[in-house]
Amino acid sequence: MRATRTVSLLLVVAGGLAAAQTVRVVRAQPEVTYADASGWLLVLELGAGLAVVGAGSVTTLRAPTRTTGLLAVAAGVAWLTREWGSPSAGSSLAFTTGLVLAGVAPALLAHAAFRFPGAPRVGRAVIVVGYAVVVGWQGVAPVLFLDPVAGGARCARPTSCCWRTAPGGRTRWSAPGCGPGPGGG
Repeated sequence: MRATRTVSLLLVVAGGLAAAQTVRVVRAQPEVTYADASGWLLVLELGAGLAVVGAGSVTTLRAPTRTTGLLAVAAGVAWLTREWGSPSAGSSLAFTTGLVLAGVAPALLAHAAFRFPGAPRVGRAVIVVGYAVVVGWQGVAPVLFLDPVAGGARCARPTSCCWRTAPGGRTRWSAPGCGPGPGGG
């Protein structure tokens, strides 16, 4: 039981660290985050994520629901990382983590709900569909079907450069040092 309590405490610490990184990202560049400059939106976002982390860490203390608790903690941490897919993330690892985990929280939460003892057996199909939607719709489909240049999307660093169409229809980078290859385009 002592090891289980230690794991539960470590899960809460992990949630707290994720929340601290989220606050750092939002405060560094609020104009490119979901919480924007509103303190209330950040409080609501942190409250929702940390509530799920807390509920999951408590759930890990009971043997029959341990897996449910771990999935709930993962969902809470994933909820907190949705702000990290921002230029202000601070590192490429945090940025990539934010992009990958941004939409997975609902699927993890559904997985946790249907892993709870006594959940209906149809839950397995819901879990598979949930992950397929997250991976397919939010991950693979945009890469396959969206053309960022034709759609007017900005480059990977929206605060420093963007695509422009020059006279004659040629597309080029608008900021020096922000293009393909060394030294930019």
